[in-house]
Amino acid sequence: MLLFLLILLLLALPNALLARRKGHSPVLWGLLSILGFFVAYFFIGGSYFALVYKGAMTEEAVTAWVMKQPLTALLMFLMGIGGVLFVRFILERRQQAKKS
Repeated sequence: MLLFLLILLLLALPNALLARRKGHSPVLWGLLSILGFFVAYFFIGGSYFALVYKGAMTEEAVTAWVMKQPLTALLMFLMGIGGVLFVRFILERRQQAKKS
């Protein structure tokens, strides 16, 4: 769990640094990056999981299935990373904030 949080923070850090260079709030864009990860992970990854998993929806059955096919869990994690990259794409497209 701690490794997961560390990876998530390391994914959000470049977006926060880019936001600072562009004159935006780095905290806001860091949080949006983390939110983008979870949105993509749960919605896109969850949809993929619902399409490929055809067993009982108990915790034990799902855990056993994921242990037999770990690439599904990895793919869901990569879809979450895609959410972070989508936030970065939006941030790169935004114009620099006006400084008054």
